[in-house]
Amino acid sequence: MRYCYPVFIANGKYDFWAVPTLWPPVVSKLGNFSNNIFEKSSHWAMFEEQELFDSKLLKWIGIL
Repeated sequence: MRYCYPVFIANGKYDFWAVPTLWPPVVSKLGNFSNNIFEKSSHWAMFEEQELFDSKLLKWIGIL
């Protein structure tokens, strides 16, 4: 089953709860997704890289 609704994925490079290397099987089921890896974050990119997270999210919202 493939999903068509928009999905914003925000993964921290050092996230050990939702490890980025385990995401390919998940994103292969998504038809409309934006995969964002935050290089200086773990599980909380919205706090650890707040300005970058906000700018990417606002840009993504703008294209919906």
